[in-house]
Amino acid sequence: MVAVRQCFTGELEGAALLIFPSANSLQLVRELLHDDAPLETLPQLEQETLLDVGNIILNAFLASFTQMLSFDFDFAQAEFLRVDADALFHSEALAALPAASSEVSPGLWQDQRVIFLIMNFHTADEANEIGTTLQGYVVLLFSSAAMQTLRKDLQRILSQY
Repeated sequence: MVAVRQCFTGELEGAALLIFPSANSLQLVRELLHDDAPLETLPQLEQETLLDVGNIILNAFLASFTQMLSFDFDFAQAEFLRVDADALFHSEALAALPAASSEVSPGLWQDQRVIFLIMNFHTADEANEIGTTLQGYVVLLFSSAAMQTLRKDLQRILSQY
C-alpha cells in the first residue's frame, strides 16, 4: 500500500492518512499525468504525484475539519509511505515509521482510535468521454484521549442544531 501521511499537533494530535492500494495509486498517477505508458514505468513519478494529491486532499479535508472544531492545530509536512497494511494501523509499526515519533508524542500510537472514510476518485476526459473511478481511503488516527476530546467538541457542535 502507499499512503500520504500528515501529522498534526496542538490541542488535538494525531495523523491523517490518504491511502491507496499500490495498483490504484499507479493508476491514479497514470490518469493524472495523462500518460498511456504501462503501469510498470510509473513508480518513479508516483511519490511526487501522490504527495501533491495528498497535500491537496488532506489539506482541504483538515482545513474543513479544523474550521468546525474549536481547536488550534499545527501541521507537519506531508510524507509519502510505502508500507503493508499492518504498518499503517498497528501501533508498534506506526511508532517505527519515519518521523512518526518526532511529529507527535510517542504515546499517540499506543492506544489509537481511527476514523475511516472511503473516497472514490473519478477522473474524466470529457473530450473522449472516458472516465475512471479509483478508490482510496482517508484515515484519521487519534489517541484514546484525543478521541474523547473530539467527541466532546462534536457534541457541542451538534447541540447547536
